[in-house]
Amino acid sequence: MTENITRKEFLRLAAAATTYTALAGYAGRASAQNAVPESARTVAGSPARTLIRGADVLTMDATLGERPATDVLLDNGRIEAIGTGLPADGAEVIDARGMILMPGMIDGHRHVWQSIGLGRLTKFNPGDYSAN
Repeated sequence: MTENITRKEFLRLAAAATTYTALAGYAGRASAQNAVPESARTVAGSPARTLIRGADVLTMDATLGERPATDVLLDNGRIEAIGTGLPADGAEVIDARGMILMPGMIDGHRHVWQSIGLGRLTKFNPGDYSAN
């Protein structure tokens, strides 16, 4: 049994989800930036230096293009060097041969909007929606 959602209810839920997402992102970013000094902003428990070796790097820059079998050296969470045959110099080495690396990629695919209408959307059948 499915519950029909009117256009007005859908728009109201969409507006609430958008507002919630925007406010949650802003509040989280502001508190994180204020709570941690710039020099300490790295992933907890990660080594100070990491060498990602042999990755196929997608720069997302038309002038730089794709860089096959490339090393990327990170120092305290920041990219220090990009090239081939970079020395490890005590860094943790990650073998990324045959893998793709996109520096700076943030996975923004999250379903936060679903929590806004949990009571209503649990009864919603996408098959019924697409059939109309």
